[in-house]
Amino acid sequence: MNTSNKINNTKDFYEDFWRNMKTHPLGRLMQQRRIEVIRGFLKQKSWDNILIAGCGSQADMFIPADGNIRIGGISCAFDLSYNGAKIARSAYSKNEYLTADAQTLPFKNNSFNCIICSEVIEHLPYPEKAVSEFHRVLADKGRLIITTPNWHSWYGIARRAAELCSGKPVTSANQPIDNWYTYSRLSNLLKDKFDILNKCGIWYFPPTGRGMKVIPAEITVPIYKLFTPFERILEKITPKLGHMLAVYCVKR
Repeated sequence: MNTSNKINNTKDFYEDFWRNMKTHPLGRLMQQRRIEVIRGFLKQKSWDNILIAGCGSQADMFIPADGNIRIGGISCAFDLSYNGAKIARSAYSKNEYLTADAQTLPFKNNSFNCIICSEVIEHLPYPEKAVSEFHRVLADKGRLIITTPNWHSWYGIARRAAELCSGKPVTSANQPIDNWYTYSRLSNLLKDKFDILNKCGIWYFPPTGRGMKVIPAEITVPIYKLFTPFERILEKITPKLGHMLAVYCVKR
């Protein structure tokens, strides 16, 4: 399949995906923690502007809306899906939105001083092109924040087991491209253009099912809240073993 066909097929999938997406209460807690980790990276300095790559989940637009994050200009966000950008705009209209592909960004060189690419890189057919584009549109010493699912986690073990049992690929929400990373693989993807300044693991609570077919939230949510203090410790001492890898990088 050629590049344009891969992009068109992925785009068609996400047009429906964002329109019909449902999230389990435990999944919302997971996404909330992801946002908190990204905000923690951003609070280290002030920003002239921020680009959010893949804004289909309007939750990502919570990030620049945090009053404790100092942003001098208007944030910009894009998604491959028109519906994704539309949903995000409906919740946070003060930002600029467009439909675009992370692998061929429609921005001039040195346009932003920070890019957030959260839970996106694993869905791209050519992630190395996206990394090159991020490097191009970032200003000198600009920052890049990436989060992505991790094979070296409870979820990675569960996915491998499911694929072994079924004899076919198992992806999150049946997404067409879902190439998870390890810390080593993610570092190798970035090493020619970025230096990693900080890293954090996100979500050490074991899987409780798949999609909406999970143990009831009335059981899992209280257990997770009891587990939270241990999770905060694990984030720091075993950052390469969380369900999601989070890295804070500087443009080289």
